[in-house]
Amino acid sequence: MVLLAKKPTTRTGQLVSAYRRLWRDERVVGLVCVAPALALLSLILVYPLAYSLYQSLLRNNLVDPPTLVGLHNYGLILQDGRFWNSLRVTAIFAFVTFSLQLLIGFSLALLLHEIHWGKGLFRTLIVMPLMLSPIILGLNWRMMLNYDFGLINYLVGLVGIGPVGWTIREATSLPTLIAVEVWHTTGFVMLILSAGLAAMPSEVLEASIVDGASRWQRLFLVIIPLLKPVILVVCLFRSYELIRSFDKVLLLTRGGPGIATESLTYYIYQRMFQGLEIGYSSALSWVMFAISLAISFWLMRSMRLYQETD
Repeated sequence: MVLLAKKPTTRTGQLVSAYRRLWRDERVVGLVCVAPALALLSLILVYPLAYSLYQSLLRNNLVDPPTLVGLHNYGLILQDGRFWNSLRVTAIFAFVTFSLQLLIGFSLALLLHEIHWGKGLFRTLIVMPLMLSPIILGLNWRMMLNYDFGLINYLVGLVGIGPVGWTIREATSLPTLIAVEVWHTTGFVMLILSAGLAAMPSEVLEASIVDGASRWQRLFLVIIPLLKPVILVVCLFRSYELIRSFDKVLLLTRGGPGIATESLTYYIYQRMFQGLEIGYSSALSWVMFAISLAISFWLMRSMRLYQETD
């Protein structure tokens, strides 16, 4: 009887010891701690993605009953001239905008790195556009760019130039969008590059000065190579933001004149909410997602290769 009474006690003790060993494992504790967040993330991210992928396989236009068509929507995309135009507009917008932002942001970061008086004030002034809501910013620029009573045309008129249709002419609409985007978010690029310059080892720069390197040689042979990981991070953050740019197109040009500024996101919006083509717009969204994912993977792979060869 004594032995029989001790047996469950021994088994219970073994279970308690096993549980204690399990909870001492940091991986198990970490998994339990992040499990609620993972469940919530799956609910608000994974399920909508899976549902939109399912919708992209349907012919669903809110008029006819949904019909499973497989990859038919993706085949239609390849034959859609407006899709290729929106992809071209998005590529031009993203490439030119990022090039200007990198050039201007890097120049401002170098300038702020060199000066000592008023650095905080200048940095605050440059970053102030980032604090504006995109909706408020778009409405303000829409009023300032107005053909009849806009502030920009008034200032242009002071130097003897007639009114310009900044957002209603095909030749100026896309450059105007690029200029507004550069004005709005260049401060972000400047902040990241300023942080990279501040973290740069001063011994390397001092050694290059001792070796007799000129200012341009220090810039291209020392500073830019050392900032390459930071520049890749800026590319990663700004690339997907520029690819899915939507608010300024909606508020300033609405994709016009014609389809001159119709970005990929605005084209998806039109097919979804004006054409009521849920299946086709879902397929377009997945194409845009695949493009963004490919660019992000390429940039992350470049960062990894740079770290391995450093």
